[in-house]
Amino acid sequence: MIRGFTDNADQFKPICIFGGDLNFFGDVVVNIKRLDRILKNNNIIEYNKQYNQIKNKGFRKIQILCMKPEGESEEDKKTRIRIGYLKEKLKGNLEIKFFEEKACDDCPDRKNCLACEVCKKCPEGKACKRTETQICDKLRESFQSRCYNPDTQLRGRIVKRKSDGSTSAAIVTTHKSGKSYILKEYSSNTKECTIYLNIWDVWWKKCKVDEDFINQCITDYKNFISAEGE
Repeated sequence: MIRGFTDNADQFKPICIFGGDLNFFGDVVVNIKRLDRILKNNNIIEYNKQYNQIKNKGFRKIQILCMKPEGESEEDKKTRIRIGYLKEKLKGNLEIKFFEEKACDDCPDRKNCLACEVCKKCPEGKACKRTETQICDKLRESFQSRCYNPDTQLRGRIVKRKSDGSTSAAIVTTHKSGKSYILKEYSSNTKECTIYLNIWDVWWKKCKVDEDFINQCITDYKNFISAEGE
């Protein structure tokens, strides 16, 4: 369904991706096994259907918000290599920003927090009676815990439809007890789409581009393919 949603997107407009650790793009593999090559294993980024769809559609601008893999775990190392691969392949069309988490008490923007902009634009018109120090129920629903802080569990995309130019959001939620994934699509005339669009705008403004870290990811990717290819 996510590929069907993406197929209807206008590639001349930005595609905005809530990315998490980007593992839905698969892993970078150099020495691909013969069976994986024959079957075009979707867990390998080279054959991954979501990655290839975005690349082949030729989106002029791809914006991704994702977690910053700064640790030394195997998963963080894989994610850095994945980010390096994406930047090398998608070049200047791809812009990645990393989630920033701040406790409200430590946030210098507390008095003018952009999270309040979500409420000002909320189609519910503050019917929830939320005050500036309370957590919005909509954010709580998606595991949001503090102020504007991004929900790293959130996955999904926001695009402009090529058919009519309207904005649509496709949000993936995790049903934790069954460990299954549910995709919900919201059209521009729904309050949910408006809320997710406003949340994206807040996070994209708040989060920063870390060029030094991106360049390190590219170096990690190049070192990986060099070492694996020997």
